Amino acid sequence: MTAEQIFAELRGVLPKLEKLSSEISEGLYASNDMDEDQRFLVNQLRHLDYKHLQDLVSQLRYLDRSVRVEGILTLQPNGRYSIDDWELSSGNPVELLVYDKNEERHDWQATRIEHSHTHGGYYAYHYPELQLNGVRARVRK
Repeated sequence: MTAEQIFAELRGVLPKLEKLSSEISEGLYASNDMDEDQRFLVNQLRHLDYKHLQDLVSQLRYLDRSVRVEGILTLQPNGRYSIDDWELSSGNPVELLVYDKNEERHDWQATRIEHSHTHGGYYAYHYPELQLNGVRARVRK
């Protein structure tokens, strides 16, 4: 299967995953009227939901969003970066086209924009040393 086919399959089960995550996080609790095996299963399911299922649902939702804007990051006079007229600030998710030295190619990498005086202003959270001005970037809806 291709990546697109696998994503299509995952997109198809997303509503079921969302429902299961909601059922686990909002309605499944260990109680004294359960035996230790039932409590263990409940606790493991809650842990699985918290550590993995919620992240999977979130990532699938993110990947399902179309690209809102794509272009070159430009440092604005106010110290923030923008893509065309789309200004980025702390906490904004962004994908950067970053060169991978090991693979010797550029790949899209998901990160977020943050601000710190230690880093000299706005920076990419997962790539704090990367000079953002002039980097190709995109933001999803």
